[in-house]
Amino acid sequence: MKAFLSTLRRHILQKQSLALALFAIVTLATLLDFAPLQRGAALALILLGIQILFEINDKVSETRKVSWYSTFQGALPAISQLIEEKVTRGQVVHVRWVGVTQEAGWPFVQNLFLRELEGEYGRRGALIVELALLDPDGRICQREDGPDKDQIRATREKINRFARLHAAGLEEHKSSLSLYLYDYRPTWHALMVDDDTLFYSTCMPQNLGFASPQGGTELIVAGSSEQETERVRHFTAWFECIAKESEQPRSTTIA
Repeated sequence: MKAFLSTLRRHILQKQSLALALFAIVTLATLLDFAPLQRGAALALILLGIQILFEINDKVSETRKVSWYSTFQGALPAISQLIEEKVTRGQVVHVRWVGVTQEAGWPFVQNLFLRELEGEYGRRGALIVELALLDPDGRICQREDGPDKDQIRATREKINRFARLHAAGLEEHKSSLSLYLYDYRPTWHALMVDDDTLFYSTCMPQNLGFASPQGGTELIVAGSSEQETERVRHFTAWFECIAKESEQPRSTTIA
């Protein structure tokens, strides 16, 4: 109910000017005893109310779609669809991804970029992608039970090579690809689309050597509840910290 009321308030505020104008017309028409104008404005006001209700229903239904995936791999089709729909509509989509080796993550991102460079999403949208992975030369990767540092180095080189080879195309599409390194023991693995949609998975301490997340994946949408908004804020704070402290230079940054 709290999420519904929050969505209702937001949609009303977005349509506030139009609603006030229609209400003023109805009032003026009543004072002037001009029935056709009064009826027309009243009908428009009713239709506006119905439109708001339909938009709220669509938004609430969207947030009530699958909110849990048994694996992160199982969430990738939904992530891909979300990103592609936004880019195709001409939006600049910001993707931030904290992974371990990005062995599986990079091919997924690379495919999105290749489709964009081939024009499949149109010309108006753009992809701003920031990837974070463990530092292969850091202390975590030197542990006996640590992730495969050679695999991380190989993935890092693939990302950097792609950025170099496609720098002109990324610039043409106003897109960018950035790479960061961190040296903390990961307890979670997450990808955020724009500033409000987070796909969050856990990493088990006994499985540090595994590249992929070991828990299911939770879909978190900021604004759905106070708790979910706080989870998104937590991810954003950690990602900004990783980006700031990373010694890995940006692969390419196109304004």
